[in-house]
Amino acid sequence: MIPLLRYFLFIWIFINILFVSLSFYRVRNSGKKVGWIWWWAGILGAFVWEDLLVFSFYNIIAANLVLVLDDFRYAVVLTLVFWVVRSLGEALYNFLQQFNQPTMYPHNQFLWDDLKIFKKVFGNISNQKVFFILQITMQITTVFSLFFLIYTFLHWEAIGNIVNI
Repeated sequence: MIPLLRYFLFIWIFINILFVSLSFYRVRNSGKKVGWIWWWAGILGAFVWEDLLVFSFYNIIAANLVLVLDDFRYAVVLTLVFWVVRSLGEALYNFLQQFNQPTMYPHNQFLWDDLKIFKKVFGNISNQKVFFILQITMQITTVFSLFFLIYTFLHWEAIGNIVNI
């Protein structure tokens, strides 16, 4: 593995150790309140602090595994498999929410405040339409993740020549 990628993995581990510490503090001290962080951590697949806590542990383990295996292609595979599983789960969640009147905390309160961005973009649409959009977005994420996962396996050697100089 080229040294630049190895340094990236060490930095990624350090960042995720910070995320574990921060999210553990936020989860432990928030009581029953759920803190939405999708607006900055959604790119990592985390929508609440509890997601970030668990995913940061996953990222630390995955990055260490890639370092031990000394092959960055496994980082690509682990990332794509994560996104396949995560996006399928979120697609199912959003599908089920279309037929549900949220009565449980936090969905009956500030989730709708956080989703107002959709109403600003698309106009005064229903909450059900918001979940349609979110469901389809996650399904598209699943498709692209699966595509790139298959592509990675089909071009394993060529990718290895690039990342393992």
